[in-house]
Amino acid sequence: MWPPMLPLFPGMSRAALQYRTERLAAAEAIAADLGYPGAKYPLESAATGAEQMWTSAKYGWEELEETGCVAWALEQQLWQSGDEGWLRQSAPALLKIAQFFASRVVQCEPPRNTSLFCLNHVMGPDESHAPVNNSGFTSG
Repeated sequence: MWPPMLPLFPGMSRAALQYRTERLAAAEAIAADLGYPGAKYPLESAATGAEQMWTSAKYGWEELEETGCVAWALEQQLWQSGDEGWLRQSAPALLKIAQFFASRVVQCEPPRNTSLFCLNHVMGPDESHAPVNNSGFTSG
């Protein structure tokens, strides 16, 4: 629902994203609970920012799409608005998201080009083939 709000209702878009920036501490706690630095945003969150979709963390560490979407949305809000105040507000979350993804990236193994990096153990696009290792979908 967020993408069409950005060009049509930029104030509403910013308010929706503030929900994420104001819950950075919760995203950091999720990443730490999973054994990673940085911030991992939940797929479904409560008012506190805590994960509501999974409790055992069986697959939660593989669900990365929401965190990527949050980073993309924060960036798009900046490009659309040009608001430096927004950059100051969103930069901590963007840096923590980058730290999380950097901690998940590993050097590719043969037969792939070992000078490249891969993202392994990721929930696949249909969620029935977990985990996915180094696919065009996950490492693209």
